[in-house]
Amino acid sequence: AILLFTNGTIATLTGTSRILLKAFLQSKFESNSGLVNDMKTEPSSSILRLDLSFGDLIVDVKKLTPKKSSFSIVSPIGVAGIRGTQFHLYARQGVDYLDVTAGSVDYGGGTLPLKAVGKGKRLVAKKAAGRNDPVLNPLKPIPKPKIREFNGYLRTARENDFVAKATFDDLRKAAFREPCELVWEFETRNVVTLS
Repeated sequence: AILLFTNGTIATLTGTSRILLKAFLQSKFESNSGLVNDMKTEPSSSILRLDLSFGDLIVDVKKLTPKKSSFSIVSPIGVAGIRGTQFHLYARQGVDYLDVTAGSVDYGGGTLPLKAVGKGKRLVAKKAAGRNDPVLNPLKPIPKPKIREFNGYLRTARENDFVAKATFDDLRKAAFREPCELVWEFETRNVVTLS
């Protein structure tokens, strides 16, 4: 499934995955006829929080507004804080794999300080028996076949008929009929399982 958010974030869920949209808040923004694929930054400040219970999530995030915007993904093991990047987060059975293909993602869990994961690097975090803090393995390069696979997913998402033609003006019109603040919050009863 391909998800397109009004802040320009494109997310691809692969295989069997469960994701919860915990919060999405975005300030109103002006009309813009530019294509979403061509935009480098989000059209207005936003806060996006996702819970990835399990599965694969490949994300292309437009550069976020400094000090005003945030984007985080929480897994059963830890949390990834994003500023504007391309990455893959895989959560399954007590292990997170975080692969960053562009930009940087901060990852932390329990009481551990955030660890920056830069372009081309993989972080593996494992749930440790009897501990709240995960075990973070040393950063390693992403295997080249995985980079090609992620880039394929990103390309497929960008070339999707809807995404390829979508403008921020289209998203703005779909999100609200008149300029206003957009606030969506979902409780756990609204969990959607995509497979």
